[in-house]
Amino acid sequence: MLFSLEDVNEVIRSKEMHAGVEKYLNVMQLYRSSENLSNDSLFRKKYTGFYRMGKKAQLWYDTYFEYMDKLKQNKIITFDEIFDYLFEMFNKKESSFSSKLLHTVNNDMPILDKNVLINLGLYKKFLNKNYSKKEIYKEIQIKYNELLQDSKINIILEIFDNEFSDVKDQISKTKKLDFILWKL
Repeated sequence: MLFSLEDVNEVIRSKEMHAGVEKYLNVMQLYRSSENLSNDSLFRKKYTGFYRMGKKAQLWYDTYFEYMDKLKQNKIITFDEIFDYLFEMFNKKESSFSSKLLHTVNNDMPILDKNVLINLGLYKKFLNKNYSKKEIYKEIQIKYNELLQDSKINIILEIFDNEFSDVKDQISKTKKLDFILWKL
């Protein structure tokens, strides 16, 4: 993960980053205020758009959002539990969508995404069928924890906070790092 402060400044100040932060905050506000996520069409539209969920069967979406609704008050849910549930429901390894659901419920949990995997040096491992998606998620958590202790990363997070000073307290450090890793 090699990038310059100049690159980081450019990414943080970009229109895409500003649009992403605005969309994320909107999704999270709708999440917190919704009384029934599984029937909240505005939340579902914003969430699926923000996370680029693509075309899936209506049953898939209904199951996913009903489960999210059920978990709304359960901040101790784990990636493994969500991953196993979605696998049981769809017979497919939904690692990215499991992590997005987990992050929505608990903003201190990282998101597993192709760009993040690439920037953390885990993408080839992720593609290798010999590695468990659950183990790779644990590696992401470890790397995030290490990065969030790194003084250079904290300087980058300060740059983020300065750029988004009016909303910085509404975004966890984990999500700030995710935004940066996703865009670099």
